Amino acid sequence: MEGWLQASGCVCDNVRMQWMGADRGWGGRAREGGVARGEVLLAFPAGMLLDATAAHRSALGPLLEKAAVAAEAAVAAATCTAAAEEPPRKARRPAGPKVPDAWAIILLLLHERAKAERSFWFPYIDMLPKHFDNALHFTGGEAELLAGTHLADALLPNSNRDLAQLGETLEFMRGCDPAALPEGSCSVQALRWAHSVFWSRALVVPLDSNAQPKEQNQALCPYLDLLNHSPRSPHRLSSYEAPAISHTAPPEPEGARAGACALAAGAPSSRSAMVALIAGADVAAESEVVINYGRKSNEQLLLYGRV
Repeated sequence: MEGWLQASGCVCDNVRMQWMGADRGWGGRAREGGVARGEVLLAFPAGMLLDATAAHRSALGPLLEKAAVAAEAAVAAATCTAAAEEPPRKARRPAGPKVPDAWAIILLLLHERAKAERSFWFPYIDMLPKHFDNALHFTGGEAELLAGTHLADALLPNSNRDLAQLGETLEFMRGCDPAALPEGSCSVQALRWAHSVFWSRALVVPLDSNAQPKEQNQALCPYLDLLNHSPRSPHRLSSYEAPAISHTAPPEPEGARAGACALAAGAPSSRSAMVALIAGADVAAESEVVINYGRKSNEQLLLYGRV
């Protein structure tokens, strides 16, 4: 993993990966000399993000478009049927069909996982948890303990509906191109796993994987999402441009190794956009580096919390 990060252009000398114990899993510790406020704790090329932009750039792109159009047509047909006996309303101009970004990322994760070592992101995917123990994975007896709670009555049913609708989209896309989402690698269990990976690890970053500024861009972030959570973490996410790696080339549709750290189309050929974690306070030598996953209730943590 560390070799892959360095070869891909990551800046990670200030934070080293370390197993923090069974209760905290993998995390990161500051270098021996510590890190001063304002320094870059770690950074990686925007092209390493697994986000909706990367999904649409991959082999899934045409399938996602077909799925969005099919879903839009189904909704339109249902709306027309339901409104047949209602007074006419002023028509609104549709924004255009689109698969939700979260779904696109989950499907991209399944697509890349099915490629195994052929995927650029294999070292990252291989380090992800193999199993989850959140509420989505509870046994019948465990689920009964939640009876009468908001989690059982609202949050969990909503998540299961989301999973069911995502499963329908997966089946539609598989019907269009079985090779992109092989049945053996995209089972119900695999979909539930990928869903849990996204909702427990996705972060909001200031760039998309084409190195374009984008507010509230959700993404899976190799290495960054390995760090543990603290609501009091002072560190912040930012972006900057750094000298590009000379041997990289424009991104290929499948997110090939040579293209993952490349510049977005139209960007200056000598620069590369980086997503960075900036130290918001001095970090003591050998201390754990933590980030804030955002404000989440105990119920949300139980529903989507990491192992």
